[in-house]
Amino acid sequence: MNHLLSFYREHAEKVLLPFWFRAIDLERGGIYTCFNNEGTELVSTDKYTWSQGRMIWILAHTASMIQKNLLSGDADFCLRNARKTMDFLRDHVFLDNGNCAYVLTADGGKKEAIPGLGYDISFYADCFVVLGFAKFAQAAGDSAALQDSLRLYRRIMERVAEGDLRSEPYPVPEGYEAHSVPMILLNVSQELADALDAFSHPEVQAVRNEAISFMDTIMDRFYDLDGGIIREMLPADRNEADTLLSRHVTPGHSLECMWFVMTEAVKAGSRQRVEQAAAVVERVFDLGWDPQHGGLFRYVDREGGGGTRPQKRRAL
Repeated sequence: MNHLLSFYREHAEKVLLPFWFRAIDLERGGIYTCFNNEGTELVSTDKYTWSQGRMIWILAHTASMIQKNLLSGDADFCLRNARKTMDFLRDHVFLDNGNCAYVLTADGGKKEAIPGLGYDISFYADCFVVLGFAKFAQAAGDSAALQDSLRLYRRIMERVAEGDLRSEPYPVPEGYEAHSVPMILLNVSQELADALDAFSHPEVQAVRNEAISFMDTIMDRFYDLDGGIIREMLPADRNEADTLLSRHVTPGHSLECMWFVMTEAVKAGSRQRVEQAAAVVERVFDLGWDPQHGGLFRYVDREGGGGTRPQKRRAL
């Protein structure tokens, strides 16, 4: 595996991180993400909250890896800009109801991504703010960031209990449950639990138990034992079980989720869950791999592509 380790380390240090470092707003904090497909032109200076939280996580985690000699680079630069981005969100992203705005202007003004639908249109944005703040708290030993992360997490859990989980511009179709909901909540709760544990916080076990519950929801409800897959959408009406929406599988989503499941299963000492997740990974590659060009298709049918060529995911 050493050659793979060397490849990924070099790719991170010389390709991925330099690309995104030049997208950081060094003056105001935050990161620009709206580039053309070649990455050569900034086409909008809007700052999407989802990406701000993700970048805080990346910068904080990168700083920790540098400090452990797992990567080379400037840990102080990473932590400084993670904090600056975190402060940018603190100053601008929160609404009176405790939720986060989905998108901000370059200088922090709140903006409706879809005119007329309001600012807090997606709970996923809030989830990524929790992830970023929690990782920064752990990397920098910042108890204030931890408390902010926990406060927002509890607000998200209130919305879960109330059934108030908006997810525009990708709303869950009426009559369906989406795998993406427990998936993101598993990742958020496990990352927050890790940060709480680092501070010996009294709520660590409660959040860890919630992480285990989300893991169980994924593997008990969305895992298809017969097909060995993770179903993206579960219909309430069994007559809808063979619709296109019910049949589709997202290979990349499944792989990402199984990473979260395996991480939590190892901590919980559940070998069964690890084995289930490993089987999903194997099956997803069977279904989703493009034998002609390589890579995974973005969407496939639960029984395979049948010769179709769905569009691959492209992301900068």
